[in-house]
Amino acid sequence: MVSPTPFAARTVIFLLIVLMVWAFIYNSVGIPVAALGFMLPILAAAAMALSSLSVIGNSALLKRARVGP
Repeated sequence: MVSPTPFAARTVIFLLIVLMVWAFIYNSVGIPVAALGFMLPILAAAAMALSSLSVIGNSALLKRARVGP
């Protein structure tokens, strides 16, 4: 029998990469735009909420992920 651990590890690594890319884009674009005053505070708050929702969504995907081969 094959251990499901390598399959779970691949899924976790994939989701971590997705979250890191999203965080990099968000931080490298959103923070300077907001700091320079080009973004309304309500839009900055909405972007932060969407970022949190993407983390929750990826966690739900991880929970649903098929672990076996």
